[in-house]
Amino acid sequence: MSYTVNQHFLPQFMIKKWITINNTYKVYSKLNNSFSDISLKNKAKDVFSENEFYEHKNYLSNEIENKLSEMEREIANVFNKIIKSSESYKSLHLSRKDLKLIRLFYVLQMVRSKSIIIRTNNLDGDYLFNAINKNKNSEEIKNELISEINFLYNKIFKLIIKNELINWSELEQMPLWTAGYSYFQISNSKFLNFCKIPKDFNTSFVITDLSAVQMVDSSTAVSIVEFMPISPDIAIIFVTTLPAIANFERKKLDNIAKQLYNNGFKKAQENFGYLLLNRNIRNKYQKKGFKSYEDIFIYQFINLDSEETVSTINALMFSQGLDNILCKSEKDIEQLKIQREEKNISIIEEANR
Repeated sequence: MSYTVNQHFLPQFMIKKWITINNTYKVYSKLNNSFSDISLKNKAKDVFSENEFYEHKNYLSNEIENKLSEMEREIANVFNKIIKSSESYKSLHLSRKDLKLIRLFYVLQMVRSKSIIIRTNNLDGDYLFNAINKNKNSEEIKNELISEINFLYNKIFKLIIKNELINWSELEQMPLWTAGYSYFQISNSKFLNFCKIPKDFNTSFVITDLSAVQMVDSSTAVSIVEFMPISPDIAIIFVTTLPAIANFERKKLDNIAKQLYNNGFKKAQENFGYLLLNRNIRNKYQKKGFKSYEDIFIYQFINLDSEETVSTINALMFSQGLDNILCKSEKDIEQLKIQREEKNISIIEEANR
Protein backbone atom coordinates (compact mmCIF):
# COMPACT_ATOMS: atom_id res chain seq x y z
CA MET A 1 0.00 0.00 0.00
CA SER A 2 1.52 3.32 -1.07
CA TYR A 3 1.59 6.31 1.26
CA THR A 4 0.35 9.60 -0.19
CA VAL A 5 1.87 12.87 0.99
CA ASN A 6 -0.73 15.45 -0.04
CA GLN A 7 0.83 18.93 -0.01
CA HIS A 8 -0.94 22.24 -0.64
CA PHE A 9 0.51 25.03 -2.75
CA LEU A 10 -2.36 27.27 -1.61
CA PRO A 11 -2.53 26.90 2.20
CA GLN A 12 -5.59 25.23 3.67
CA PHE A 13 -6.07 28.10 6.13
CA MET A 14 -6.66 30.34 3.09
CA ILE A 15 -8.93 27.89 1.27
CA LYS A 16 -11.12 27.53 4.38
CA LYS A 17 -11.93 31.26 4.27
CA TRP A 18 -13.81 30.59 1.01
CA ILE A 19 -15.67 27.50 2.24
CA THR A 20 -19.33 27.58 1.22
CA ILE A 21 -21.56 24.69 2.38
CA ASN A 22 -20.81 21.12 3.46
CA ASN A 23 -17.12 21.96 3.88
CA THR A 24 -16.70 22.55 0.14
CA TYR A 25 -15.09 25.32 -1.85
CA LYS A 26 -16.07 26.57 -5.30
CA VAL A 27 -13.50 26.71 -8.11
CA TYR A 28 -13.70 28.08 -11.63
CA SER A 29 -11.37 26.46 -14.16
CA LYS A 30 -10.23 28.89 -16.84
CA LEU A 31 -8.96 26.07 -19.02
CA ASN A 32 -12.23 24.13 -18.94
CA ASN A 33 -14.57 27.12 -18.51
CA SER A 34 -16.41 25.24 -15.76
CA PHE A 35 -17.24 25.38 -12.05
CA SER A 36 -16.68 22.66 -9.45
CA ASP A 37 -17.62 22.29 -5.79
CA ILE A 38 -14.80 20.43 -4.08
CA SER A 39 -14.72 18.96 -0.60
CA LEU A 40 -11.61 19.61 1.45
CA LYS A 41 -11.85 15.99 2.56
CA ASN A 42 -11.59 14.71 -1.01
CA LYS A 43 -7.82 14.81 -1.52
CA ALA A 44 -8.05 13.28 -4.97
CA LYS A 45 -10.03 16.26 -6.30
CA ASP A 46 -8.34 19.04 -4.31
CA VAL A 47 -7.03 21.29 -7.12
CA PHE A 48 -4.73 23.26 -4.79
CA SER A 49 -2.67 20.28 -3.66
CA GLU A 50 -0.48 17.64 -5.22
CA ASN A 51 1.16 14.45 -4.03
CA GLU A 52 4.74 15.06 -2.81
CA PHE A 53 4.77 18.54 -4.33
CA TYR A 54 7.54 19.75 -1.99
CA GLU A 55 9.51 16.52 -1.70
CA HIS A 56 13.15 16.69 -2.81
CA LYS A 57 16.13 14.35 -2.72
CA ASN A 58 18.25 16.86 -0.77
CA TYR A 59 15.75 17.11 2.09
CA LEU A 60 14.13 14.74 4.54
CA SER A 61 10.62 13.51 3.85
CA ASN A 62 8.11 16.26 4.69
CA GLU A 63 10.92 18.63 5.74
CA ILE A 64 9.85 21.49 3.47
CA GLU A 65 6.17 20.81 4.12
CA ASN A 66 6.80 21.05 7.87
CA LYS A 67 8.64 24.35 7.44
CA LEU A 68 5.77 25.68 5.36
CA SER A 69 3.28 24.59 8.02
CA GLU A 70 5.26 26.37 10.71
CA MET A 71 5.30 29.61 8.70
CA GLU A 72 1.62 29.28 7.80
CA ARG A 73 0.56 28.93 11.46
CA GLU A 74 2.18 32.24 12.40
CA ILE A 75 0.86 34.01 9.30
CA ALA A 76 -2.67 32.63 9.83
CA ASN A 77 -2.70 34.18 13.31
CA VAL A 78 -1.94 37.59 11.82
CA PHE A 79 -4.60 37.23 9.13
CA ASN A 80 -7.18 36.15 11.73
CA LYS A 81 -6.32 39.24 13.78
CA ILE A 82 -6.95 41.44 10.74
CA ILE A 83 -10.26 39.75 9.93
CA LYS A 84 -11.46 39.92 13.54
CA SER A 85 -10.58 43.61 13.73
CA SER A 86 -12.54 44.33 10.54
CA GLU A 87 -15.63 42.73 12.05
CA SER A 88 -15.48 44.90 15.18
CA TYR A 89 -15.22 48.20 13.24
CA LYS A 90 -12.20 49.16 15.31
CA SER A 91 -8.82 50.43 14.16
CA LEU A 92 -6.41 47.72 13.13
CA HIS A 93 -3.34 47.46 15.39
CA LEU A 94 -0.44 45.46 13.98
CA SER A 95 3.08 45.03 15.34
CA ARG A 96 6.21 45.36 13.24
CA LYS A 97 6.48 41.57 13.54
CA ASP A 98 2.97 41.17 12.10
CA LEU A 99 3.85 43.35 9.11
CA LYS A 100 7.01 41.36 8.43
CA LEU A 101 4.99 38.14 8.43
CA ILE A 102 2.46 39.64 6.00
CA ARG A 103 5.27 40.52 3.61
CA LEU A 104 6.75 37.06 4.09
CA PHE A 105 3.49 35.43 3.01
CA TYR A 106 3.39 37.57 -0.12
CA VAL A 107 6.88 36.45 -1.18
CA LEU A 108 6.38 32.87 -0.02
CA GLN A 109 3.25 32.43 -2.12
CA MET A 110 4.99 34.01 -5.09
CA VAL A 111 7.76 31.37 -5.09
CA ARG A 112 5.96 28.24 -3.84
CA SER A 113 2.93 28.08 -6.13
CA LYS A 114 2.30 25.57 -8.88
CA SER A 115 1.40 28.42 -11.24
CA ILE A 116 4.84 29.98 -10.99
CA ILE A 117 6.52 26.63 -11.75
CA ILE A 118 4.38 26.11 -14.85
CA ARG A 119 4.84 29.70 -15.95
CA THR A 120 8.61 29.43 -15.53
CA ASN A 121 8.78 26.18 -17.50
CA ASN A 122 6.65 27.69 -20.27
CA LEU A 123 8.43 31.08 -20.21
CA ASP A 124 5.07 32.80 -19.80
CA GLY A 125 6.32 35.99 -18.17
CA ASP A 126 7.63 39.41 -19.12
CA TYR A 127 10.88 39.90 -21.04
CA LEU A 128 13.15 40.00 -17.98
CA PHE A 129 11.48 36.98 -16.35
CA ASN A 130 11.87 34.93 -19.53
CA ALA A 131 15.47 36.04 -20.08
CA ILE A 132 16.42 34.92 -16.57
CA ASN A 133 14.74 31.51 -16.89
CA LYS A 134 15.19 30.57 -20.56
CA ASN A 135 18.18 28.25 -20.00
CA LYS A 136 16.76 26.38 -16.98
CA ASN A 137 15.33 22.88 -17.21
CA SER A 138 12.39 21.63 -15.14
CA GLU A 139 14.62 20.00 -12.53
CA GLU A 140 16.58 23.22 -11.98
CA ILE A 141 13.34 25.16 -11.64
CA LYS A 142 12.04 22.72 -9.00
CA ASN A 143 15.39 22.84 -7.17
CA GLU A 144 15.18 26.63 -7.03
CA LEU A 145 11.63 26.48 -5.68
CA ILE A 146 12.67 24.26 -2.79
CA SER A 147 15.81 26.25 -2.00
CA GLU A 148 13.85 29.53 -2.03
CA ILE A 149 11.36 28.17 0.51
CA ASN A 150 14.23 26.95 2.66
CA PHE A 151 15.91 30.37 2.41
CA LEU A 152 12.76 32.21 3.49
CA TYR A 153 12.40 29.88 6.46
CA ASN A 154 16.01 30.08 7.66
CA LYS A 155 17.03 33.63 6.76
CA ILE A 156 13.79 35.53 7.35
CA PHE A 157 11.07 33.61 9.21
CA LYS A 158 13.27 32.25 12.02
CA LEU A 159 14.76 35.70 12.59
CA ILE A 160 11.30 37.30 12.77
CA ILE A 161 10.07 34.73 15.28
CA LYS A 162 13.18 35.22 17.44
CA ASN A 163 12.92 39.04 17.22
CA GLU A 164 16.34 39.12 15.58
CA LEU A 165 17.54 41.56 12.93
CA ILE A 166 17.23 40.63 9.26
CA ASN A 167 20.40 41.10 7.21
CA TRP A 168 19.03 43.69 4.78
CA SER A 169 22.36 44.31 3.04
CA GLU A 170 22.60 40.59 2.20
CA LEU A 171 19.10 40.60 0.72
CA GLU A 172 19.72 43.78 -1.27
CA GLN A 173 22.75 42.24 -2.99
CA MET A 174 20.87 39.12 -4.10
CA PRO A 175 19.90 38.71 -7.78
CA LEU A 176 16.54 39.89 -9.08
CA TRP A 177 13.70 37.31 -8.98
CA THR A 178 15.12 35.64 -5.87
CA ALA A 179 12.99 35.38 -2.75
CA GLY A 180 15.56 37.28 -0.72
CA TYR A 181 15.64 40.28 -3.04
CA SER A 182 11.84 40.21 -3.39
CA TYR A 183 11.48 40.40 0.38
CA PHE A 184 13.92 43.33 0.50
CA GLN A 185 12.05 45.07 -2.30
CA ILE A 186 8.57 44.70 -0.85
CA SER A 187 9.79 45.75 2.61
CA ASN A 188 11.59 48.89 1.43
CA SER A 189 9.59 50.19 -1.51
CA LYS A 190 5.94 49.59 -0.57
CA PHE A 191 3.58 50.62 2.20
CA LEU A 192 0.45 48.72 3.23
CA ASN A 193 -3.23 49.58 3.34
CA PHE A 194 -6.20 47.39 4.25
CA CYS A 195 -9.54 47.43 2.44
CA LYS A 196 -12.83 45.64 2.88
CA ILE A 197 -15.99 45.05 0.90
CA PRO A 198 -19.06 46.67 2.54
CA LYS A 199 -21.65 44.19 3.78
CA ASP A 200 -24.34 45.48 1.42
CA PHE A 201 -22.25 44.64 -1.67
CA ASN A 202 -23.29 41.50 -3.51
CA THR A 203 -19.77 40.40 -4.45
CA SER A 204 -16.59 38.86 -2.98
CA PHE A 205 -12.88 38.66 -3.75
CA VAL A 206 -11.51 35.72 -5.72
CA ILE A 207 -7.98 34.31 -5.42
CA THR A 208 -5.59 31.92 -7.14
CA ASP A 209 -2.58 30.02 -5.80
CA LEU A 210 -0.48 33.15 -6.48
CA SER A 211 -2.58 35.01 -3.83
CA ALA A 212 -1.62 38.55 -4.92
CA VAL A 213 -2.29 40.47 -8.12
CA GLN A 214 -0.62 43.60 -9.43
CA MET A 215 -1.37 46.59 -11.63
CA VAL A 216 1.77 47.43 -13.62
CA ASP A 217 2.67 50.78 -15.18
CA SER A 218 2.84 50.14 -18.93
CA SER A 219 5.67 52.60 -19.63
CA THR A 220 8.09 51.49 -16.88
CA ALA A 221 6.97 47.88 -16.13
CA VAL A 222 6.96 48.78 -12.43
CA SER A 223 4.18 47.52 -10.16
CA ILE A 224 2.04 50.44 -8.95
CA VAL A 225 -0.32 48.66 -6.58
CA GLU A 226 -0.91 45.05 -5.57
CA PHE A 227 -3.92 43.43 -3.93
CA MET A 228 -3.74 40.33 -1.74
CA PRO A 229 -7.16 39.10 -0.56
CA ILE A 230 -6.98 37.23 2.75
CA SER A 231 -10.72 36.50 2.95
CA PRO A 232 -13.72 36.94 0.64
CA ASP A 233 -14.15 40.52 1.87
CA ILE A 234 -10.72 41.68 3.15
CA ALA A 235 -7.62 42.50 1.10
CA ILE A 236 -4.17 43.82 1.90
CA ILE A 237 -2.89 46.50 -0.48
CA PHE A 238 0.80 47.04 -1.31
CA VAL A 239 1.44 50.51 -2.75
CA THR A 240 4.77 51.35 -4.41
CA THR A 241 6.58 54.39 -3.01
CA LEU A 242 9.76 54.25 -5.12
CA PRO A 243 10.45 52.13 -8.18
CA ALA A 244 11.91 48.81 -7.13
CA ILE A 245 14.58 48.65 -9.81
CA ALA A 246 18.15 47.70 -9.01
CA ASN A 247 21.31 49.44 -10.23
CA PHE A 248 19.73 52.57 -11.72
CA GLU A 249 21.71 55.80 -11.54
CA ARG A 250 19.94 58.61 -9.70
CA LYS A 251 18.89 60.59 -12.78
CA LYS A 252 17.22 57.56 -14.35
CA LEU A 253 15.50 56.74 -11.08
CA ASP A 254 14.07 60.26 -10.87
CA ASN A 255 12.79 60.04 -14.44
CA ILE A 256 11.11 56.70 -13.75
CA ALA A 257 9.53 58.04 -10.56
CA LYS A 258 8.18 61.01 -12.51
CA GLN A 259 6.67 58.71 -15.14
CA LEU A 260 5.12 56.54 -12.45
CA TYR A 261 3.38 59.40 -10.70
CA ASN A 262 2.27 61.05 -13.95
CA ASN A 263 1.07 57.88 -15.67
CA GLY A 264 0.79 54.72 -13.57
CA PHE A 265 -0.54 56.24 -10.36
CA LYS A 266 -3.01 58.40 -12.25
CA LYS A 267 -4.43 55.33 -13.97
CA ALA A 268 -4.50 53.39 -10.68
CA GLN A 269 -6.42 56.23 -9.00
CA GLU A 270 -8.96 56.19 -11.83
CA ASN A 271 -9.56 52.48 -11.24
CA PHE A 272 -9.32 52.23 -7.46
CA GLY A 273 -9.66 55.74 -6.02
CA TYR A 274 -7.32 58.03 -4.12
CA LEU A 275 -7.90 56.52 -0.66
CA LEU A 276 -6.50 53.10 -1.51
CA LEU A 277 -3.22 54.62 -2.73
CA ASN A 278 -2.77 57.14 0.09
CA ARG A 279 -0.87 56.44 3.32
CA ASN A 280 -3.25 55.52 6.12
CA ILE A 281 -1.15 54.81 9.20
CA ARG A 282 -0.15 56.01 12.66
CA ASN A 283 2.85 54.70 14.59
CA LYS A 284 3.40 53.93 18.28
CA TYR A 285 7.07 53.22 18.93
CA GLN A 286 8.12 51.33 22.05
CA LYS A 287 11.22 53.50 22.33
CA LYS A 288 11.72 56.76 20.49
CA GLY A 289 14.47 56.59 17.89
CA PHE A 290 14.69 52.78 17.94
CA LYS A 291 12.90 50.15 15.87
CA SER A 292 11.37 47.26 17.77
CA TYR A 293 9.41 44.20 16.65
CA GLU A 294 6.78 45.32 19.17
CA ASP A 295 6.26 48.78 17.63
CA ILE A 296 2.58 49.25 16.78
CA PHE A 297 1.17 50.47 13.47
CA ILE A 298 -2.46 51.63 13.44
CA TYR A 299 -4.59 51.45 10.30
CA GLN A 300 -8.17 52.27 9.38
CA PHE A 301 -9.94 49.87 7.04
CA ILE A 302 -10.87 51.48 3.74
CA ASN A 303 -14.31 50.56 2.40
CA LEU A 304 -14.26 49.88 -1.33
CA ASP A 305 -16.45 52.39 -3.12
CA SER A 306 -18.25 50.15 -5.60
CA GLU A 307 -18.82 46.58 -6.72
CA GLU A 308 -17.10 47.58 -9.96
CA THR A 309 -13.86 48.18 -8.02
CA VAL A 310 -14.07 44.69 -6.54
CA SER A 311 -14.70 43.20 -9.98
CA THR A 312 -11.72 45.10 -11.41
CA ILE A 313 -9.43 43.61 -8.74
CA ASN A 314 -10.94 40.20 -9.46
CA ALA A 315 -10.43 40.69 -13.20
CA LEU A 316 -6.73 41.31 -12.59
CA MET A 317 -6.59 38.18 -10.41
CA PHE A 318 -8.35 36.17 -13.11
CA SER A 319 -6.01 37.39 -15.85
CA GLN A 320 -2.78 36.85 -13.92
CA GLY A 321 -3.78 33.48 -12.48
CA LEU A 322 -2.97 30.38 -14.49
CA ASP A 323 -6.08 28.22 -14.15
CA ASN A 324 -8.10 27.55 -10.99
CA ILE A 325 -9.90 30.53 -9.42
CA LEU A 326 -11.22 30.17 -5.86
CA CYS A 327 -14.53 32.04 -5.51
CA LYS A 328 -17.62 32.30 -3.32
CA SER A 329 -20.15 32.32 -6.15
CA GLU A 330 -20.44 31.98 -9.91
CA LYS A 331 -21.66 35.57 -10.06
CA ASP A 332 -18.22 36.83 -8.98
CA ILE A 333 -16.71 35.21 -12.08
CA GLU A 334 -19.44 36.61 -14.33
CA GLN A 335 -18.88 40.14 -13.00
CA LEU A 336 -15.10 40.03 -13.35
CA LYS A 337 -15.43 38.86 -16.96
CA ILE A 338 -17.52 41.94 -17.71
CA GLN A 339 -14.87 44.21 -16.18
CA ARG A 340 -12.13 42.38 -18.02
CA GLU A 341 -13.81 43.12 -21.34
CA GLU A 342 -14.76 46.71 -20.52
CA LYS A 343 -11.27 47.64 -19.29
CA ASN A 344 -9.38 45.49 -21.77
CA ILE A 345 -7.53 43.52 -19.07
CA SER A 346 -5.60 40.89 -21.01
CA ILE A 347 -4.65 37.45 -19.78
CA ILE A 348 -0.97 37.62 -18.87
CA GLU A 349 0.17 35.06 -21.44
CA GLU A 350 -1.66 36.96 -24.21
CA ALA A 351 -0.09 40.25 -23.15
CA ASN A 352 3.43 38.83 -23.29
CA ARG A 353 3.20 37.45 -26.81
